[in-house]
Amino acid sequence: MSQPTIGKFANTAEGAAFYHAYDTVLARWPAGTTSFDLESEYGSTRINAYGPQDGSPVVLLPGGGATSTVWFANVAALGARHRVYAVDILGDAGRSVAGP
Repeated sequence: MSQPTIGKFANTAEGAAFYHAYDTVLARWPAGTTSFDLESEYGSTRINAYGPQDGSPVVLLPGGGATSTVWFANVAALGARHRVYAVDILGDAGRSVAGP
């Protein structure tokens, strides 16, 4: 039996509901937040970033089963002085996609 993929999940009603909820929480982040993907041999890792480009970096990791968006209540204060990078962990909930 083949393993389900994130692509198959994303194309279901449950997947659409999950990504809608993800985007709703991400919309609570401050204006100026950017999202980008880092590609590696392990897959594509989604990063949500906020704060001054020249600020010292702070990396935020969610707890198991959570996404990077969970930091919405903290990111504005941290991003006042730091460049905040919140990571969706490969293989866990979020917009990162594990590779082959």
